[in-house]
Amino acid sequence: MKKTFGLLTVLVVGGLVFMGAGCGKNGLVSSITNTVSDTVSDVADNASGKMSELDYYNLVIEHANKLSGNIDEFNSSLDTYDTFAYAREDKTCDYKKPAIFTVTQEFDEAKSVLVTSKPTMEDATKQAAVEAKFTPYFDGYQAMLDSAQTFNDYCTSEKYKDDNGEKIQVYYDDLVAKIDEVTAKQSDLFAIIKEYQNGIDLGIDENTTKPNEMVILIENELTDKTESIYQNAFTPYAQDVLDEKEADFAPVQAAYDDLIADLATQKGRGESAGISQDTMLGTSYDLYLEQVNSFGVELEKLARDQKNGEVNADNILDYDQKLSQAYQSIISSHNSIVDLLDSYTPVD
Repeated sequence: MKKTFGLLTVLVVGGLVFMGAGCGKNGLVSSITNTVSDTVSDVADNASGKMSELDYYNLVIEHANKLSGNIDEFNSSLDTYDTFAYAREDKTCDYKKPAIFTVTQEFDEAKSVLVTSKPTMEDATKQAAVEAKFTPYFDGYQAMLDSAQTFNDYCTSEKYKDDNGEKIQVYYDDLVAKIDEVTAKQSDLFAIIKEYQNGIDLGIDENTTKPNEMVILIENELTDKTESIYQNAFTPYAQDVLDEKEADFAPVQAAYDDLIADLATQKGRGESAGISQDTMLGTSYDLYLEQVNSFGVELEKLARDQKNGEVNADNILDYDQKLSQAYQSIISSHNSIVDLLDSYTPVD
């Protein structure tokens, strides 16, 4: 079965907040994108009483992130099933769906908030476009739940004894397909939100000296860059390696070099604004920079091993796992700062 690589997606709250996206069976761990913060500017203020664009996008991403993590749980359940295949008697199955209540609880909550109690966003056209993406995403999520339940029931009730295991592969393949489908629909949802986020002017001067404004600019720059590296440089390279095709590492190397140079630039901007010395933001900001640096270190290791001819189809998923985890740490740190910005009080 072909392995596929995934990407996390991000959302914006005053700064940007990130979403996780699951990926299909034998694929990579989720990917992330960022949210935007409305803490700094008046861009989200709306006298009409309708929800601002940023608040609406953040609301959608908040719930999509939770569902994304659940998709990963279903992916992991198949990994566990495969891991113990060697110990399983022929034509028997012992698949068990994820036994976590959040799988359905968070889905019900998302539908309640976004569909049943549907908020009204200030731009009706954009809201309709987003709804046109999360509606099939919800349908795909339900289809995944149903497929997993069918496979689970077939195995746990030992129905495979009635047909000599004839449907084991059928149900397995269906669940793999349903995970891939909901992952693709999630990517479509994240893509349109990202597009709309990028079109919003946060009203921040690029030369600002305010820590709470500069941290947003720095985070948006570096988080977007690491996302692009993972999705647009590493993923195509890794897929070619996995498929045992001729893989061009040059784009990955160029992206790594650019990240290291930009990280130094952004650190300089942060120092000028005194972010590290800010009593509320300093610690979280420094941790964020450490996470970006760690992502760069994983790329450096990959580059070294690639140069030495040590990267191949048998181990490329290990590199992906490490890069994906490093990226998710960036997202987590990024979102923590966004949360802080919601209650940030400048010190005179």
